[in-house]
Amino acid sequence: MRFNCLNCLKYIVTAVCLLGTATMWGAPRISLLTVGPGSEMYQLEGHSALRIITDGGEDLVVNWGIFDFNTPNFAYRFIKGETDYSIGLSSMALFLAEYSREGRYVKEQPLNLTPAEADEAMRLIEENLRPENRKYRYNYLLDNCATRPLAIIEKALGADGAHLLTDMPAEPSTIRGEMRQYHAEFPAYQLFIDLTLGSGIDQEATLRQRAFAPLFLEKLAAASEIVAADGNVRPLTSGTYTLLHDKLGTPSEKGIPAWVIVAFIALTAVLMTWRDIRRKRVTKWYDASFYAIYGLLGSLVAFLVFVSEHEATSPNINLMWADPLCLIIPLIIWFKKCKCIVFYFQIINFALILIWLTGQPLFHQSTNLLFITLVSSDMLRSASYIYLNRKCLDRPKA
Repeated sequence: MRFNCLNCLKYIVTAVCLLGTATMWGAPRISLLTVGPGSEMYQLEGHSALRIITDGGEDLVVNWGIFDFNTPNFAYRFIKGETDYSIGLSSMALFLAEYSREGRYVKEQPLNLTPAEADEAMRLIEENLRPENRKYRYNYLLDNCATRPLAIIEKALGADGAHLLTDMPAEPSTIRGEMRQYHAEFPAYQLFIDLTLGSGIDQEATLRQRAFAPLFLEKLAAASEIVAADGNVRPLTSGTYTLLHDKLGTPSEKGIPAWVIVAFIALTAVLMTWRDIRRKRVTKWYDASFYAIYGLLGSLVAFLVFVSEHEATSPNINLMWADPLCLIIPLIIWFKKCKCIVFYFQIINFALILIWLTGQPLFHQSTNLLFITLVSSDMLRSASYIYLNRKCLDRPKA
């Protein structure tokens, strides 16, 4: 959930005012709230929160998804894996009003917790709401607005000797597979994820790991049961109820489709290569532009692999073709004395992308079909440069 500074202050003040009221009453009634997908990329998996209704009638929402785009260096810190989110407490009315404006649905699943389990959940929430604990280092897959409520529920049950049992078909799936399902109408966004996230998200994921997505957590909760210490079993939830209906429809990506851009790159590569072979001369300005794009993509991937704290970005075999060293070409291709340097670089580049293409069945990293087109275009330009400058292989005569 995105908020500006004024909204963040409002949530903090609300939390201070309402927290004391919530702790004065007996065991609260706690529900899992799920918000439907929004129109922004970061909203495609939905959103989760916990609803707390006290015996005194206070209707509160605990929300772990508060962040502010206006935070200094937000984009850099997000890419580097240093984004801080925070927990907030608000009234249910404010929560519903926020998503009513956005046209997103809100569903509620009341939890079948015993008074002792509900009290323990409230104690954990109160501890999390303390000023020193309110902020946390956000992790897209491991620590977010969905994993935090689930952890609260599991810990509350554990304090009473109970645990969760999920009666849900364990269909083979990976984290990347889950993402592709939620990003079906945002192919450019998924293309970015497939470029920047490595093989770590291609391992088979457990049901618990797939619950990083609020929309999946809703399904998981509906299919879960609580096994008490004495062996008695009860459903985790008492049903699913719609509080707000969807008015947004299926969000979709705007702008030029990713496949059009990739197709343009491939088409120009073919046409320029045909022209260069006929002219027997490399079009330097085109290769400078072409490899500047690939080098910049490689710089992003390299940053995420070697600098970022995101564990899901490494290892990443896309570095074999999205290579930051490609930025050398726009710098030196203009100089005749550097022609053979570019020649030998292209031999190495051709070998790497050939390994990437032929080794796909052996790599444990799922690729995006559009990458095949980009890599093939790179191979074509690399091969044409090697062919047109093959004289670099001639040994100088004694």
